[in-house]
Amino acid sequence: MCQLKKTIQIVTYCGLIPFYTPRLLDLLKSIYSFQFIEISDGFSYLYCVAIIAFLSGMQWQKIITEGKEKLILLPIFPFFLGLLYSSDFLFLNPSIILIIALTLSLLIDLFILEKGYSSWFKNLRINATFLACISFFL
Repeated sequence: MCQLKKTIQIVTYCGLIPFYTPRLLDLLKSIYSFQFIEISDGFSYLYCVAIIAFLSGMQWQKIITEGKEKLILLPIFPFFLGLLYSSDFLFLNPSIILIIALTLSLLIDLFILEKGYSSWFKNLRINATFLACISFFL
């Protein structure tokens, strides 16, 4: 189990790299005189929606296997909210919409689907969500 835990942690934290890639390339461009590949914030936004879809799918599977059919639509809300990031939804900045969707997904895991998650996994989810959200403020 210890090796699996380490693998999950490494994969999760490596999965945060695309959130920071546009900012890192901008920093490198400002330091060095040669041109780097141009990656816009849209890259991070689309990646975030993919992560939210992945998390929603995991939550949906857990709801089905635990027999919580009444909650079957719950994981879909963060996903659909994430899809609205580019539509001036509620006149919010796309980053704010994605932060809300990520946070909502985390809250579903922590408070509705909390059984079956060990404390290290809950801490990992909290840390990864926090670091993903922070990337939108840079």
